[in-house]
Amino acid sequence: MLKRKFRISKKEQIVNVLRNGQVIESTNFKIVFIENGLQITRFGILIKKNVYKKAVLRNKFKRIVSEILRLNIERFKVGYDILIVLTNALKPQELNFKVLQPKILSLFETSKILI
Repeated sequence: MLKRKFRISKKEQIVNVLRNGQVIESTNFKIVFIENGLQITRFGILIKKNVYKKAVLRNKFKRIVSEILRLNIERFKVGYDILIVLTNALKPQELNFKVLQPKILSLFETSKILI
């Protein structure tokens, strides 16, 4: 799990990123990011209920993505607020660390946020 200082927690901050941020999309994910003017990069993970009806699957996705971010936190540029949004459901066999890590990190590499 990410430390609290690396998380976006307030609704106003999330809305600000969604309204004013730059968007990078793939088939299942969307990354929205904006500069925050701070010395840290903060992350948020969003999943709508219509993507996964069961909370177990939504929480599993959040845990996996959170772990991917935690292990690669030093590779991110400093000073961004980043939201990772799951737009389409993944197959159950795709909902694991080894499959998700390359997909998510490749999106960050295209957005030039990953060093």
